Amino acid sequence: MTKRELNKKLKSKTLEIRNGLYLKDGVVQVLRAREKKFWHSKDCTEVDIRIYAKIESTLGGYETLDYYGPRAVRKFLRREDSKVKSTISSWVKLWGFTSNVKVNSIELVSRKWQLLNL
Repeated sequence: MTKRELNKKLKSKTLEIRNGLYLKDGVVQVLRAREKKFWHSKDCTEVDIRIYAKIESTLGGYETLDYYGPRAVRKFLRREDSKVKSTISSWVKLWGFTSNVKVNSIELVSRKWQLLNL
């Protein structure tokens, strides 16, 4: 299978994020995955994703991603305890990429049906 066919197959599926720390109802779509090889460090898989989720606010309620600033949300989603990287890592490992994942770009979606209908 070529890389183009593989990325089409990755893009056609959506992943559900199990409830993590401060995160619930997460749905992720991997748009593109590519291997990066380095001579001086560990190889990694760079991914572009599209995501919908609800994040816990300081008042205890859950708000959608557009409630917060985009920079703060992207920083939060790249953290290990948000379970986004581990979900993506297990998915791309099934398709033959390395499990060391680096999230390159994050596209935020404000409604769940927008992600499922694309």
